[in-house]
Amino acid sequence: MSPEIYLQWGRPVRGKSIDILWPVNIHTVLVPSTRQRMNLFQDAILGLLATGLNEMNKLADSLDLSPDLIAFIIAQELQPRQWIDDRLRVTPKGMEALEGGAVSASAMRVMYAFQDVISGKWLPRFAEVLQEVRPREAGQVVRPEFLADRGRGQVIRPYVLKRRPQNADPDQSALTRAWQEYLYTLRTKQSESEDSLLELADQSIELQDDEPQKAWVLCEVYAPQDDLQPWLVSDPWRLTQALRPLREALTQELGEDKNLASRVLRLVAPDETALAVAAPVDRLAMLDLLAKSRALLEAPRLNKPEHEMMRDYLLRVIRLQESVKGAEKVYQEELNGLATQSGALLESTIKWMLHRWRASNAGLPYNWKRHDLHKLLSDLPLTRKLSDESLDQLSGQAAKQVSLAGTRIDRPFKALFVAALFSTHDHPDHPLREISDSGIDWGLMEARNDSSHASGRWLERENILRLAESALIWFKQFESYF
Repeated sequence: MSPEIYLQWGRPVRGKSIDILWPVNIHTVLVPSTRQRMNLFQDAILGLLATGLNEMNKLADSLDLSPDLIAFIIAQELQPRQWIDDRLRVTPKGMEALEGGAVSASAMRVMYAFQDVISGKWLPRFAEVLQEVRPREAGQVVRPEFLADRGRGQVIRPYVLKRRPQNADPDQSALTRAWQEYLYTLRTKQSESEDSLLELADQSIELQDDEPQKAWVLCEVYAPQDDLQPWLVSDPWRLTQALRPLREALTQELGEDKNLASRVLRLVAPDETALAVAAPVDRLAMLDLLAKSRALLEAPRLNKPEHEMMRDYLLRVIRLQESVKGAEKVYQEELNGLATQSGALLESTIKWMLHRWRASNAGLPYNWKRHDLHKLLSDLPLTRKLSDESLDQLSGQAAKQVSLAGTRIDRPFKALFVAALFSTHDHPDHPLREISDSGIDWGLMEARNDSSHASGRWLERENILRLAESALIWFKQFESYF
């Protein structure tokens, strides 16, 4: 086989999709089998060995096959099944197989196991044959092309994911779990009895090689018609429509691969014409899917219980932002909602910080005047000092409100922000030490205040969209801390 090969099983998914070349490492494994069917080559070679003919060249001449092929079948198929021994003598199991007898449940067969190179995990897929496809010679080396339809000359130019170095010592227990999950999936797809598959799942499997074969499997990222997820990754082995471990791995990868992330967003974005004519409930459903996709792409680490509030507000901001962008006519209620949710995203992020990096308020005055707080904020241990505008905006906070913000974590944004800033004294790893007030636009925050306080001022679409984008940019700076 070539240093790196390309594999494709079955037909690609239909509909809107992005073709992907997914990097895998292939290992040869011995797996248990309850049924063994001898193929023509195995039967011919085993039959000649049973007569005592065990010289490779004579076997090749008798069968009109290459010695290399015969050696491969002996080493990879006959010996692992214990049909012949190391001296090429047919065993009692081999004679039983030649006579068509039953093969014991402990018989073994050779299969290929696949390690995902993105996540490093074993995939719950195994194959007896590698379905190799060759790229067009006209294609680029860094981005190979494949003929999808020879008659029409249709060409596939898949997106190539980056191959990442993996542990050279594969996890045997994880390999066993992948085998068991594979068998459970087979149970619903094939005519094997449940008892037979469960029997196989209880037996161990064995790695047969030290160095894996590098390969790429063709699959697709696609937008499903009826699924809670806005996008899925197809199963390259076509055993199921989608393969969950690949989607989980790609969710993390998209946080770094902005090019592919933008393509996935375009994939799941509703068509503008369809969005315009959709009924309100359908329009909301489309925007919900788009919001979920953007949230997964923009903040893939936002997956712990402590992140729930931020995740909810992030989804609302994204959904309302898309709705305001796509609407021909925008009502003040919509702009009001987007401004309010954008501010709530900022507040929920600061609250998350105060829960994780608690504010002690130790050493702070019981009371202060404006110039006192200005001095305290100027002396914070921040890599990036607060701007003059931030100092002016924050210096008006009362000491009692800041103290309650640090203990109850339920005050308005400015009091919460000051409490979080003071907690940088106690936590060297606090994110605000590095990020400080970077990204906060106090002018746009006034638009948020107008919306929440029913000031009667007319909200402008562009200002509110800028406020939402500013809140998203500020929020994303903390992604590495989630």
